[in-house]
Amino acid sequence: MLPPRHQKAAKRALWTYWPRRILSDRGTVMLLLLASVAVLIAGLAIPRLTDRVRASTFDSLGSALGILTIPTQKITQLVEHMTGLSDMSADLGRLRQENATLKQWYDRARQLEAENNSLRSLVKLANLPRTEYTTARVIAESGGAFAQGIIVDAGSAKGIVRDIAAMTGEGVIGRVMVTSDDTAQVALLTDINSRIPVVIENSRHRGVMAGDNSPQPVLMYLPDDAAVSVGERVLTSGMGGVFAPGLPIGVIVSTDQGRVRVQPFADLRRLDFVQLVNFGRNTITNEQIVKPVSQKTIVPQQGVKR
Repeated sequence: MLPPRHQKAAKRALWTYWPRRILSDRGTVMLLLLASVAVLIAGLAIPRLTDRVRASTFDSLGSALGILTIPTQKITQLVEHMTGLSDMSADLGRLRQENATLKQWYDRARQLEAENNSLRSLVKLANLPRTEYTTARVIAESGGAFAQGIIVDAGSAKGIVRDIAAMTGEGVIGRVMVTSDDTAQVALLTDINSRIPVVIENSRHRGVMAGDNSPQPVLMYLPDDAAVSVGERVLTSGMGGVFAPGLPIGVIVSTDQGRVRVQPFADLRRLDFVQLVNFGRNTITNEQIVKPVSQKTIVPQQGVKR
């Protein structure tokens, strides 16, 4: 037996050694394993109590996590608010710039309107003819090696006549060539029989755009000194009365070898609906056709000797 003094020293060493041993890496692992085994045994032995403890633990953790996430949510909202203020500031600057530009265009439009009214009163221009629109659906295509056209479901029963314009939202696509009661055939800009008087927007040179069954029609009859460049817009000139002046057609895409080619604004390969526009062309009805005067039968008078 150890002396009492040594027994106290041994007990003191033992109580000092085991907490350090337990708090070491290996001790921590062993402690966790023992706790896991204890929880597993308790869950198998007393499942209801284990479920209650688990639910209570989850509730406590959920409440604690909810409280801890409140500052994070506030910070996130503050950052989003600051970002939104920055975006709003940029949008406000852009809107101010656009507003200034629109004001300049508005002033310019007012000036042009006043000049237009003054010129009209000076030269006494006649009023433009009334424009009539008819929307029609494309029901067939007549494309091929010798023709480029479409057939729409609007004909003479709806007031469609020959040689009126066919358009989409992008611009002119052609003109009506043949009409029946319920349908009409439209020759596209690329058709070999298509001829449209045009004007180049910047230089104001006039010419004729002719189709050759290729995707890009050709400009013909331009002046010899006409200097055209790629990117210039081509508009209708209004000559002939079929098209109103200034309607968009396309843009110049090539000037190689003296042949100026135009790419139409409208995609002629994907046409669903078109507008048939009558810029004042009159319809010739049967009542307007003058019938020939029939010859009268000459009846010889009685008493006249031959």
